[in-house]
Amino acid sequence: MMWKLGLLNGYQTRGQCPPRVPTHGTSCTVDGVAAAAAQTSYSKKVTPAAPCGRYGATAVVYNQQLWLFGGTDGGFSKKHTSKSKSGSDMDEVYMYDPGKHSWTFMNARGKKPAPRYLHSAVVVDNAMLVFGGTEKTAGDVWSFSFRKLSWTRLSHPVALSKGGPGSMYAHCAVAAADGTGFIVHGGRHVDGDLSDVMWYFDTHKRLWHKLPVHVMHHSNPAPRFFHAIAAVPLMRQTGGKSGTTKGATAALIVGGSTRSPVLLCSTESWLLIVDPHTNDQIWKRLPDLPYGFHYHQVVRFELLAG
Repeated sequence: MMWKLGLLNGYQTRGQCPPRVPTHGTSCTVDGVAAAAAQTSYSKKVTPAAPCGRYGATAVVYNQQLWLFGGTDGGFSKKHTSKSKSGSDMDEVYMYDPGKHSWTFMNARGKKPAPRYLHSAVVVDNAMLVFGGTEKTAGDVWSFSFRKLSWTRLSHPVALSKGGPGSMYAHCAVAAADGTGFIVHGGRHVDGDLSDVMWYFDTHKRLWHKLPVHVMHHSNPAPRFFHAIAAVPLMRQTGGKSGTTKGATAALIVGGSTRSPVLLCSTESWLLIVDPHTNDQIWKRLPDLPYGFHYHQVVRFELLAG
């Protein structure tokens, strides 16, 4: 199911969905590798030429190509079981070229991040920045250079007690508009607590900064995880001239679960405008979704005339 939200007029309409894809047996990604073929490759300690079916992976767009990292299938491909098994998380990088309708395994050079899923990934300055995941050691930040096809660790995990976000998963992240880093919102700490905190990672200084929420009367989202975020244009109609600076980032935050382990899916939509350098913030509640959602995606699109 798809819904469209207009930021300027607040309307929502139902869109058309692609055909449902089977999620059992030999499920695979578009033109990817079937699970049985992946089992054969992994059993020979060979990385499949294309990704097998998985969840909790991230995908970013760079140079009109789709770049996928991580994920897990619970052990179906690596452990030959339908039951969730430790050690079944993935650390491969694949690139999908829509022009050629083909996947390519990108054999990155150097040390790489530990396998993970339910992490975040954003594109900043010709690199894919990865943060988080379900493991206690997944509070690190890594940079994957699209040009060099190599990984660089930017930061080890920084505990909450030491001024960092700690290790967390199912959060959402968006690149800062000025290209200096990325902003993280919400998520669940590996120790089990949900978060409503915003963090900014400065890629130049390689440091985390907590962004305290300067609003009153609960006019910002409650703690949540499995929500979605998308950058949107910074315009006067969305509050772009209400005290924020040119370095501000505007983003749409939608849905998620405000309770764990029993999920309570949220129908809320929020517009966030924040300058990570000055911590100037605007939170604006938008029209609710027709239904509560979690573990979904939000994308931005523009209609071009002429």
